[in-house]
Amino acid sequence: MSSKVYDFLRWFSAIFLPALTTFVGVVLTALHVENAETIITIMAGFTTFMNAIVGVNKISYDKKQAQQLTTFNNTIEEG
Repeated sequence: MSSKVYDFLRWFSAIFLPALTTFVGVVLTALHVENAETIITIMAGFTTFMNAIVGVNKISYDKKQAQQLTTFNNTIEEG
């Protein structure tokens, strides 16, 4: 995944989705929409899911970067 895609997904899941969920929750509650709590719960669950996926991807990416750096350093020391 490119850094642009990662940056977008991180922004989307950490900033946009929670803000959208809050906004939708306020509007639905103010309008007394039936099933507003269910809709908000689903949106919050999706937000949590997206943050988990982005977080796992970040951990995996960081491990790969660390391994590549270690391999690179070992190559330089041997050479």
